[in-house]
Amino acid sequence: MNTFKLFAITAFLCSAFSAPAQPSTPIKVIENNNAQFKSDSMLSRHEGYTLVNYIVKADGSLGEVTVLFDSEVKPATEKAKKYLSNLEFEAATYQGNAHDAARFFSYTYSTAPTTNSNNNRASKGFVSDYDVIDKLIKAQRLEKAYEHFKELLSHTKNLNEQALFAWLKSQYFYALQDWHNYEEQLQRAYFLRKHLPKEFAVPCIQNLMQLYLYQQDFLNAKRALLALNHVPGVNISEQAQQKAMADIAGLYQQTPTITQSVKLDKNTPKSIGVSRSEVTLKGEGLAQLRCDAYLEPRITLPANITAKPSYGRCNLILSSSQNSDVTITQTGKAVVRF
Repeated sequence: MNTFKLFAITAFLCSAFSAPAQPSTPIKVIENNNAQFKSDSMLSRHEGYTLVNYIVKADGSLGEVTVLFDSEVKPATEKAKKYLSNLEFEAATYQGNAHDAARFFSYTYSTAPTTNSNNNRASKGFVSDYDVIDKLIKAQRLEKAYEHFKELLSHTKNLNEQALFAWLKSQYFYALQDWHNYEEQLQRAYFLRKHLPKEFAVPCIQNLMQLYLYQQDFLNAKRALLALNHVPGVNISEQAQQKAMADIAGLYQQTPTITQSVKLDKNTPKSIGVSRSEVTLKGEGLAQLRCDAYLEPRITLPANITAKPSYGRCNLILSSSQNSDVTITQTGKAVVRF
């Protein structure tokens, strides 16, 4: 797999909105009716996480919640859905009118009562198994490494351990050159990057950014790049920030036709960033354009979709009832600003 190398790394947060011709506003949370304190037992070391994309309807009610991935140790989807159901929303507006729209929500469930809790650390059993697998991967003894992952998973309970497990599994799939599973585990590690030590969090972000650039997913590459500024102990100069953002913008400008090949697992939705206005999809499955201030109906592939800058940040949510391959071609005007 080819990789893009960016020698300057950026991380300043800027909006993905292009200037709209008429007022558009994203979904707003106006009231949080969730309890401040957890009611679950703190005796268990098992913790969970999930990433969802959810719809808020024009009347402000919660619509469909789509799960993009969930913890393999302690699924947290139901907790996330319950949390969202206890929120009150102000609907997004498009051209001055309330409109169905969507946004992402990341949910983590921690049993650690304080930041100094013992459950904020990896157990000795986990560390021991981790080191064994790490050495086997570096020695290219991949079959032997695979045999040990089951034992490691049995010691994987809190979020720190789940983050390290995903990072190590991504390195295993990288050694196998299994890019589909490599991406999945790398995304999980990225999601839990706050629970990774700095020496893993930084390469995790960089690797995912490079993968997105290889896939020509410039919107998500930008998001990954911006995350570097939030890694504790990582200081990035303004000059380096500007240079790296310019590098991504330059690659985007040099790619007037974006072509992406996406593998869909059965009943496992996937999100793809949209950065150009005209989108052609070929293959089998369903697709829905979900944006900060706009929503298109779900359609059956093959299909064509148009995105506008005034929609705000847009993503395609793809799904299929069976394993399938989808080809996405993006052309036309830019719908994001770098």
